[in-house]
Amino acid sequence: MEKNTLVRKNISDQIADILKEKIIRHEYADGEKLPGENELAEIYGVSRMTARTVFQKLCSLGLVEIRNGEGTFAKSFDLKDYFQQALSFMNEQNTTEDIREFRRYFEPMCNELASQKRTEKDIEELTKLYDELVRSCDSNDVMDFLEADYNFHRYICRTTGNPIIIMIYEMFMNLVKKDYEDTLKKYAVLNNYSFSNKDENYALRMSAKLHRNILDGIISQDMTEFNDSWPTLSRKYDYVPLPDRDWE
Repeated sequence: MEKNTLVRKNISDQIADILKEKIIRHEYADGEKLPGENELAEIYGVSRMTARTVFQKLCSLGLVEIRNGEGTFAKSFDLKDYFQQALSFMNEQNTTEDIREFRRYFEPMCNELASQKRTEKDIEELTKLYDELVRSCDSNDVMDFLEADYNFHRYICRTTGNPIIIMIYEMFMNLVKKDYEDTLKKYAVLNNYSFSNKDENYALRMSAKLHRNILDGIISQDMTEFNDSWPTLSRKYDYVPLPDRDWE
């Protein structure tokens, strides 16, 4: 069997790069079995441990699947699947502050880019979604508001014209959904807003007005007002205790 000669610096990375290119170019088809650890070690003149490290690197990139007792199999690379797996891992960690920090900068960036690229059709659609957000405030189910909020921000991401931003937002929301309602409750306490939809200063209704500032900024292509207030508001959430009450 022919052996390939490699420079000994970062040798596992070199082998991983070679196999990565072969998988990306479909020289190894999706589901096709790769050489085993012993065979890979022989091909490249390395130890079995190095060969194992190579497969672990490829697995971490989502390029192969390691099946115990069967071997290692090529896997078509899917960026969305890769991010979902990474976020699933993050979701199991204590990353609450990391998520808040990411959101602090991600949302203004999306709004700014959307304001630069929006079309008249985008304005029309965002206005409709905003109206749905306002109507949801009168619902007895706060989940209606959260769904309308999600649709509004998702369309802002779509307005950026960047599919990676859309993908990241959707996966990001899977992380924040579990405490998004708690964030709204903190918003109510922070601003002394009501928990009852019978009141004019109902927290969800006031949150909808904040979204109106976002919509106006996108329409006018000037996000200054929102961008100036957002960092201070988002940081305050960290210091507000979660209220022991529910929506009325």
